[in-house]
Amino acid sequence: MNKKIFYILFIFVLSALLTGCFPLANMNKQPDGLTAEELARLYVAQTMTAIEAEGQNNGNLTVADLGGIASENLEQTPQLPAIATVTPTPTVTLMPTLAVPMARVSVDTNCRTGPGKIYDWIGALMVGERAEVVARSADGLYWVIKNPDAAGECWIWGQHTTVEGPMAGLTVRMPPATPTPTVNWSGIWTAYFGIIPGPLTSVTLTLTVSGNNVDGFFLYMSDTITFHGTLSGDKTTVTGTWENLPTTGTFEWRMLGMDQFIGNADGTLAYCAERSGAGQPSPCMGP
Repeated sequence: MNKKIFYILFIFVLSALLTGCFPLANMNKQPDGLTAEELARLYVAQTMTAIEAEGQNNGNLTVADLGGIASENLEQTPQLPAIATVTPTPTVTLMPTLAVPMARVSVDTNCRTGPGKIYDWIGALMVGERAEVVARSADGLYWVIKNPDAAGECWIWGQHTTVEGPMAGLTVRMPPATPTPTVNWSGIWTAYFGIIPGPLTSVTLTLTVSGNNVDGFFLYMSDTITFHGTLSGDKTTVTGTWENLPTTGTFEWRMLGMDQFIGNADGTLAYCAERSGAGQPSPCMGP
């Protein structure tokens, strides 16, 4: 039998015998003056010391090692309960319900006094802004919104506009009267003249306005042709005489928009003009 195991058994047996032979209740003293319990402790201590010394000499287990082994055998490693994996629930963001229809645009869009470029520009709806919608046009091409830049309302083109919210109660708005454009005859024009159907001759026409009087001229080859006319009440028409002395005649011009006019000389010769890249009017002869 292994000597160390023998020592361990001897300690436990000796302790039991001494305790049984000398019950603590009697507490009888032994010849050396020790009680049975004290004597047992002494024997155990001496035996432990001997085991420790032998272990150090032989490089084997010591009493401390035996105590650690005993602890490993006696103690149970507690098993932790499995931790359940929790999958987080994604947060649901609720979009607020709009009480009124709102307009937004994908590109910056002008807002005017009516549906079209002929109406004055009085504001703009920019990307990232929203404006309340108060009406729509009969053709569905325009929305009437609260002006983002001033008091009142304005019309916005629906091409780049998205409207969200309740639209069942929107009224249909008729466009306001077309504004009378401010006619300006003064400036440099590209004029065309000739017998219809052409071809027409192109010249540079210069016009000036003083009150209701319109004067102009252009150079053609070595000649200077001049014009002297009078504006109509709405300033959209000029009538008068032309001169290429000693020849004279009459003319009449009628404005188209802001950058084109059509007309004639003596009722037989076409006279029209354009500027700012508007292009030659077609037909050229008028009115």
